[in-house]
Amino acid sequence: MPYCTKRCAAWSHRRENLLQEISEYNADIICLQECDKFEEFWKEKLQSLGYETYFDYQYNPSKEFRPFPYGLAFGFKSEKFDLLERDVVLMEQELLTQHDHYTSRKEMSELEKEEIRHSGNIAQVFALRSKEFLNEGLLITNTHLYWRPESNYVRLRQLMLMIRHTLKIFKKYKDFAIISCGDFNATPASFPYKLMTLPGRVLNENLETEIQGDLIHHGMDFSKLSREHVDRYFRNVEDCEEKVKDYYKSIIQNQNENGQYSEEQLEDYLSVERNKRSESIRELVSYFAQNFPSFISLYSFYGALNPEDHERMKVHDKWNHGEVYYTIFTPDFKSTLDYIFLWKTVKPRFRLTKLLSIPTPEELKIGDEEEAKLPNEKHSSDHISLMVELESTQGEEEQCSQC
Repeated sequence: MPYCTKRCAAWSHRRENLLQEISEYNADIICLQECDKFEEFWKEKLQSLGYETYFDYQYNPSKEFRPFPYGLAFGFKSEKFDLLERDVVLMEQELLTQHDHYTSRKEMSELEKEEIRHSGNIAQVFALRSKEFLNEGLLITNTHLYWRPESNYVRLRQLMLMIRHTLKIFKKYKDFAIISCGDFNATPASFPYKLMTLPGRVLNENLETEIQGDLIHHGMDFSKLSREHVDRYFRNVEDCEEKVKDYYKSIIQNQNENGQYSEEQLEDYLSVERNKRSESIRELVSYFAQNFPSFISLYSFYGALNPEDHERMKVHDKWNHGEVYYTIFTPDFKSTLDYIFLWKTVKPRFRLTKLLSIPTPEELKIGDEEEAKLPNEKHSSDHISLMVELESTQGEEEQCSQC
């Protein structure tokens, strides 16, 4: 980032800032995204703070799935929890090789495949049991979804895959609460957020979602999404469409002895691909709305719990509810992409007691800056940490856990 000073960008400085922040917060559970230098730095340092840690690389789909130098890191205080089970979801590989039965077609369209091929995202799923209260535990997911703003289709597929893996583990631990953390690359104004937080869906102990009320919200019927809403929220990805046209161009040329093709032929094929993609989206959204529970964003209570700071944070007006206005703060982009979600289950197992405050724009500045720009010498990430304190509602005694 060109506005960073040499000291701000230096790993020797950044690592100490980040480590101090993690140490001071002293959370029972930590979820990190885009974590690099894990083996050479973070593993030992986090162990010295009492964490048992697990790291998984994201991978580069365009380089034969070679790992990126960064990935997801997860840690928990070993004095407080036992690890019962863990899973890693390799999103692109699984989406392209396994049929998920969420749509009526047995295979994705070429356009859908092309969009997914560019994502090397993963998710981690952990089942933890409390050492103090043996009948209590947590299922935690940690993820970093695909980044491209126009790629809601890919994020929808990734979310559904992560949920499927989590529910498979939940079958064994039905008394556990489920929490999903991470960088979802979706703002509170986005379709994925609206779908996840659609109210009135509760997961019962039979892994069935009980629907309380209708599925109409934000002026949309999520059980049968209109083509207008598909076009609005799931934009066409131009470079993927060009690659699909090249794919069909090659087929036509191989079929014709003279190798000729017309743009009209390619546009016809592309039109069919777009229609298949749109129908897939409608079926996926319908399945999600009717079979998966509501996700409660715990920072959506920020406005009610801290109204004065919430108002000071208002650097845009893209939503008007309690969710924080930013978890990323750069000169070109100030918005919320990071969340801690609590899945809505038939037996509420935790209540929210505390939220870590988000610095106001004024508090993010250093020196005589006119405007805050992250990262800076004080805040060594362009994202801002989130932390919640949850209080168990099971049993007569109550225990606090932070994540």
